[in-house]
Amino acid sequence: MLYASENAQNSVPGVLCSLPVGQNPKGYLDVYIATVKSEKRAEFDAVSKKMVELNRRNKGDYWLAAETLFGEMNTVYFTSQRQNYADIEKAFDASMAALSNPAGAAGGQDLPGLQQHDHQLAGGGASI
Repeated sequence: MLYASENAQNSVPGVLCSLPVGQNPKGYLDVYIATVKSEKRAEFDAVSKKMVELNRRNKGDYWLAAETLFGEMNTVYFTSQRQNYADIEKAFDASMAALSNPAGAAGGQDLPGLQQHDHQLAGGGASI
């Protein structure tokens, strides 16, 4: 909260300065940042699209993906809002269940290259 000086207490700027600037959102923002090798970008995009389709079809977790267009290239951000730490675990389990059940017992066979997904990355990390 910002406070006005004693001289400006009765003025409009003094009142505006005493109002709260904003409220913190409840919950957490779950972020995974993937830095993709430039020579593997097309393969990364193809595997990611297949993963998204499986996630949607099998009712997995909800994520927002974004990439940088200016600055550090081949960086993809995956974000999702969570209410608490237990939601993070539930979301991970839902995603893994959705990806491991592409068409029944075949489990992962529809995604050639999913096992090599880490080899397409130059780096990555998650934060809450």
